Amino acid sequence: MILRYFLLLLLLLPAVYKAPAQQYRTTSADASFAVNAPAKTITGESHAVSVRIDLKQGFVQLKTKVQSFRFSNNFVADTLNQVVRDRFNSYYMESDRFPEIIYNARFSSSIRLKAGNGAPVAFRTEGKLLLHGVAQPAVAEGTLTPGKGSVTVRAHMRLQPATYGIRIPPYIGDMYFKEVEIVVEGTLNTF
Repeated sequence: MILRYFLLLLLLLPAVYKAPAQQYRTTSADASFAVNAPAKTITGESHAVSVRIDLKQGFVQLKTKVQSFRFSNNFVADTLNQVVRDRFNSYYMESDRFPEIIYNARFSSSIRLKAGNGAPVAFRTEGKLLLHGVAQPAVAEGTLTPGKGSVTVRAHMRLQPATYGIRIPPYIGDMYFKEVEIVVEGTLNTF
């Protein structure tokens, strides 16, 4: 008789026990980059980055449209920010030919989040970044901070535009665009 109750308890335990969430996603994370020029800093921002994280499988995917980046710098009028955006899309990123930026990666080690404690957990991912039609190995580092039914991610990666076939005139690229840091931030919900 005790054996029956024990077996029944074992069968019901998965229905009662709720395992911590392992999959998170959002379609509205933020990505930004800044280029420091002598007279000003040029900043590009997108608020439409799709991020999916699966801690159980150990992978992460980021995806956004190149044309989702906006330029809003205090040193020029909005009309000039639009000119910067047009130049970014047409000349440098060729967003008509290469509309998306995609990063598929795996966590370098397993990630264990403690639900509700809010302590950030450092991570490193290694994968492929598809940018300007060229896929190259890329590394991102950052933190995951657990919340109630969510996780907040803050990550950064450095890249060299020339590695991805992005042609920037030498008189500009040699001074400002040799390396660019991209920062991604957002709150992802369980699904």
